[in-house]
Amino acid sequence: MILHKLPPFQNVGASQTAVMPVVHAGQTVVGILFKLGGGAFTHTHVSNIRCRLDGKQFVDITGLHLDSICDYETYGADAAFLYLPFGDLQAMTQRGQMMGAIDTSVAGIKPMEMEVDIGAATTPTLEAWVVLAPPKAIDDPNKFTVRAYLKATHGISAAGEFSQPIPMGSQRGALIHRLYAFSSVVTKLQVAKDGLWLQQEGEAAVLDYMQALVNRANQSGLITFDPTFTDAQTDAIATQRRDGNPAQFDFKFTTSGAGTVITYTSLLSTIDKI
Repeated sequence: MILHKLPPFQNVGASQTAVMPVVHAGQTVVGILFKLGGGAFTHTHVSNIRCRLDGKQFVDITGLHLDSICDYETYGADAAFLYLPFGDLQAMTQRGQMMGAIDTSVAGIKPMEMEVDIGAATTPTLEAWVVLAPPKAIDDPNKFTVRAYLKATHGISAAGEFSQPIPMGSQRGALIHRLYAFSSVVTKLQVAKDGLWLQQEGEAAVLDYMQALVNRANQSGLITFDPTFTDAQTDAIATQRRDGNPAQFDFKFTTSGAGTVITYTSLLSTIDKI
C-alpha cells in the first residue's frame, strides 16, 4: 500500500469547516489518516467529518465516535490521529481487505470531496494522508463497492424495548458490515432479518465478551452488531432477498431509561444505492 499526503485543507480554524475539495483520484482509497495539531485540538473538537463521492454524501461521523470505532476495531489509539477506514485491514483475505475501499479510477465518477467541522479548538492545524492501493481488477465483483457510514439519531422516551429504523441505503444489493450504536442507556441490542434472529438477547456484556474473543476492544457507551467480527467479510448481511426484494429487518434496543441513541451503519454498497 501507498501512503500519500493530501494537499493542505482550506479554511482550517476554530469553529470553521475545513475543506478538501478533491481527494487523491486514480487509485483505490483504503482509508484516510488525519493528524490533529496546533494548540488544544482533540477528537472531541472534530464535530463532524463528511465525505462525498460522485456528489453524494456517504460519510457523516463525529471525531469522537470515529475514534471509538477505531479503538473497538483495535486500530490503535493516539490523541493526535484519527483514521477513517474504508477497506478493512483486518479482513482474512486480500479481497476482503479491499471490499469497501473506494476505487477512484472508475470512469465517469466525480472526485471524492471531504469536509471537517472544527469546534472550539485553539489554533488548530489539520493534515491528512490517504492510504492507497492499485485500482481493483476489472473482474472484481466489488470494484464499485464502497464502505459508507450512515448516521441516524434516535430519541428514546423511557426504559423499555424499542424497534428503531436503521438507514441501509436502497436495500438493493447492499451488505451490512457492522452497526455501531452509541448511548448511555442501551443495555441490549437484538437484530432479526425476515423473522430470523441474527443477534438474540444481545446483552452488552455478552457482546463485549464474544467480540473480545477475536481481538475487538470493548468501548464505553458503544454496543455493536458485528456479523463480520471473525474478520470474514463473507459474513456481512445482505439487505436483499434472493428473489430481489428487500428483506425486513428489526433492530430492537433495550434501554434503561430515556436518552439518545446515535447509530452508524457501516454499509457495503455502490454509491448510487446509498
